Amino acid sequence: MPDRALAQLDDVSAQLAEMLRHADRLLDEWARFGAQVRAQVEREAETIAGAVGGAVELASERAIAAQLGALATELAKLEARVRAASRLVGDQRANDRKLLYGIAGGIAVAIALLVVLVVRTPDVQPAGAPPPPAMRVDQLAPIDAGVADAPRDAPPDAAPPDAAAHELHARPRGHR
Repeated sequence: MPDRALAQLDDVSAQLAEMLRHADRLLDEWARFGAQVRAQVEREAETIAGAVGGAVELASERAIAAQLGALATELAKLEARVRAASRLVGDQRANDRKLLYGIAGGIAVAIALLVVLVVRTPDVQPAGAPPPPAMRVDQLAPIDAGVADAPRDAPPDAAPPDAAAHELHARPRGHR
C-alpha cells in the first residue's frame, strides 16, 4: 500500500499541479482581461471627459455669448441715451448762444443810443431858456492843426465865422 498510496498521492499531486497550472492560466487570462477592461475604461473615461468638457465649454460659450448679447443691447441703449443727452446739451448751448448774442446786440444798441444821447446837442431850446452863447471860429482849434500843407486862412469869399454859426442856430429844425 505504500506504493499504491504513493501512486495515489502522485496522481493527486499531479492533478493538483494541473489545477494550479490551470488556475495560473485563468489568473493570467483574468489579468489580461482586467488590463483590457482598464484600458477600455480609461478610453471611455477620456471620451466621456472630452464630451463633458466639450459640453461644459459649449454651455459656457453659449452663456457667455448670451451675456455678451445682453451687455451689447444694454450698451446700445446707453449709447442712444448718451447721444440724445448730447444732442439736448448741444441744442441748449446753441439756444444759449443765440440768447447771449441777442443780449449782446441789445446792450450794443443801448450803448450806441446812450452815446448818441450824450454826444448830441439839443437843437430845440426849452421855453424861456437863454440862447446858447455863440462860439466864434477863432476860439476853436483848427481841424488841420497837424497837417503841414493845409491853408491857414479862410478863402476870401467865405462868410464871416460868426455869421455862419449864428445862421446854423437860427434855422428851424429840419431845414438844414
